[in-house]
Amino acid sequence: MDNDKMPQRDKEVFSVISRMFAKKGYIETTMREIAGELNMKPASLYNYFRSKEEALFRLLKDSIDNANKELEKICDLDISAEEKLYKLIDFYTYAYSTKKEGPILLLNHVDKLSEEHRQILIDEQKRLVDRAAGILEALIKEGKVKPFPPKIVLFAFFGMTNYSLKWYNPEGEVNPLELVRYFSEIFTKGIMK
Repeated sequence: MDNDKMPQRDKEVFSVISRMFAKKGYIETTMREIAGELNMKPASLYNYFRSKEEALFRLLKDSIDNANKELEKICDLDISAEEKLYKLIDFYTYAYSTKKEGPILLLNHVDKLSEEHRQILIDEQKRLVDRAAGILEALIKEGKVKPFPPKIVLFAFFGMTNYSLKWYNPEGEVNPLELVRYFSEIFTKGIMK
């Protein structure tokens, strides 16, 4: 699902579905409620997808695909591995602090998918983790970071960022760009003086 090429009504449909699944839950959200929110008949929704599960899968796949595309761009930049790490941290933290619906769906609803769809997402997530681990491996080779297993380091960062979905309010006292700066500093330098 390439949002830039998607017709406006399709974007609206998937935006409403994403918001409703994230807020109310996939199981609890009915097709009738989605249709009502969109001022359409429930049967009309099937012009956009074949099933509720397919709608969830497309939203999740789109979220992971966008992250993979962004990480690929970062990895292809002609900059140091350290700068790539900072860009990865910035991208991931900013995305989770400003576009919460996709991450909420990824964290809470992947298990609602068929085994086939779940496996596709797992493969894409592995691709993302492997690519990000490559940045850390380069930094370890350069002697710039401690030789912790790169995937352990990444999952620690993902855990820190994922949990922010529970407590962070972008309209609170810390704006998203400040959160990016704080997370980047905490993750790369720690909190000790």
